[in-house]
Amino acid sequence: MLRLARWGWLTLALLAAWPAAAGPLAERLRERWQIGQAEARAAGLPDGVRMLSALRYGDDPAETLDAYLPAQPQHAPLVLMVHGGAWRLGDKGAPAVFVNKVQRWAPQGVIVLSVNYPLLPHATRIGMLSDDVTEPQWRVSSTAAARLGLTLVTERLGKPPFALDSAFARLAAARCELLMPLSSGLLAARRKEIVALAQRHRLPTLCSNVVWVEVGALMSYGPNFSASYRRAADISARLLGGAKAADTPIEQPQVLELVINLAAAKTFGINVPQALRLRADRLIE
Repeated sequence: MLRLARWGWLTLALLAAWPAAAGPLAERLRERWQIGQAEARAAGLPDGVRMLSALRYGDDPAETLDAYLPAQPQHAPLVLMVHGGAWRLGDKGAPAVFVNKVQRWAPQGVIVLSVNYPLLPHATRIGMLSDDVTEPQWRVSSTAAARLGLTLVTERLGKPPFALDSAFARLAAARCELLMPLSSGLLAARRKEIVALAQRHRLPTLCSNVVWVEVGALMSYGPNFSASYRRAADISARLLGGAKAADTPIEQPQVLELVINLAAAKTFGINVPQALRLRADRLIE
């Protein structure tokens, strides 16, 4: 976000210096400004709001942003809007993404940036590792995969000891592009071996527990178990202090974290977008 803010201020400084600027850079900025003005009027933006469209903030072609500037942008605060879409869809220019934010904040003197970022690669065949305790997770995953148009290739490993070598041979033969081990203590106990096999078969590993990323998996998104354990200790102390169990609500995990292993990404030749790095809670070099 700091990089985005600095880049935005550099752009504004160049625009402020137009009378003194010369050459192709000034001309391109002037053209971009004029195009943005027309687009802003077409979108029905508030009076006085100016728009700069498709400004680059990174090396990937998808790393662009639109800037909506109030009448007095110098020293103005900044709001950064990153659209949703589960990393598979969405666009900074969709009216539902930016119009109401600009209408609210720009008249108050706030700069609004609407950001695009690289979406997920078009991987459609997901290898999944399941054991006897993860069947409910598999059913939910299967439903979600069908909705997203993904193909799950599931290796049901049953009870330990798991036949991992043959399972990975079948996943490779099925031309899987990613690996997702479901959340199981039995699978996690062999995570080093599983991640090593995944790397050997060129399968980036996505999971829900950071302990996998710490041994070489690409990425995890899920509950912070340390925070959950601390919360469990708080609830236990309350019960030991006399609170009734019937009066203690069941709680969902309160802290979710995104962790990315940049070394693993480099191993697979994956360029982790800057926008994704900024959203990560932790980066492992």
